Formats: sequence, C-alpha cells, structure tokens
Amino acid sequence: MNWSFQRNGRSRRAVIGLILFVSLLLALRIWIHAAYGVLIVLSLFALPLVWDVLRNPVSGMDITENDLLWYSGRACGAVALKEIALVRFDTRLDFSVRVTIVLHSGRKVRVIQAATPTPDDLEKTLVRFGVATQHHHFNLMN
Repeated sequence: MNWSFQRNGRSRRAVIGLILFVSLLLALRIWIHAAYGVLIVLSLFALPLVWDVLRNPVSGMDITENDLLWYSGRACGAVALKEIALVRFDTRLDFSVRVTIVLHSGRKVRVIQAATPTPDDLEKTLVRFGVATQHHHFNLMN
C-alpha cells in the first residue's frame, strides 16, 4: 500500500495572484500616479512568487509501508514509519497548518510547508498507515 501527493509551483492560484498583483501596480501608476520608486519597492514583494512561477518546482510527499518521504525543490526528508510516535498538526494564526513529526526519541522533524497536502487528506492517510496524529490550534509558542 503506497500513497503519493505532488504539487507544482506554477499553480493556477499562483499565476492568478501574480496577474492581480501586476494589475494592482499598474492601477496605482495609472490612477494615482505612483512614483516608480514606490512601484519598484512594492514589486520586490512579488519576487518569490515570480521565481516559483518561472522555476516551477515540484513538491510532494510519499508514504510507503515503511517510510514517509517529502520533497520540495532541492530540499527533502524521510522518516521510517516505525520511528514516528505521532504527527502534530499545528494551526497557526494565519490559518496555515504546520506539520511536525515527533519521533519516539523525542526529536521533532518539521515537514516542508510546500510538500504537505491538505491536513484532512494527510491525517486520513496517516491513520490508514497506523500513525497517530494530534491537532493543536492557534498556539503562539512553538
């Protein structure tokens, strides 16, 4: 029994967001005659998104009968399922979910945000593979 999840950096959502941001910059220039310096500074915030759309990195997660593997661009990680005590789902104040693997040794391993599927899908899959899960909502410390 194997499970796999994969996502591309060049998603429809990313491209639409980039188009909306460029449209906003153009609107600022046309309607309120924003200075080019201000527009350049504002455009710096979009550089990571532009880089992801152009580079189109592949991110994902694979769960086999023995291992949990994740990857995003050049970064990757793997943990044997038998070493996992539980998987924590920490909901942050911006409603994103951070996934942390707690090992039997007490060590914590953070999964790359881009490599994680929706929390519901991941939790259902982990339960199918016999891995315990835990949810923590809006913790300011951690």
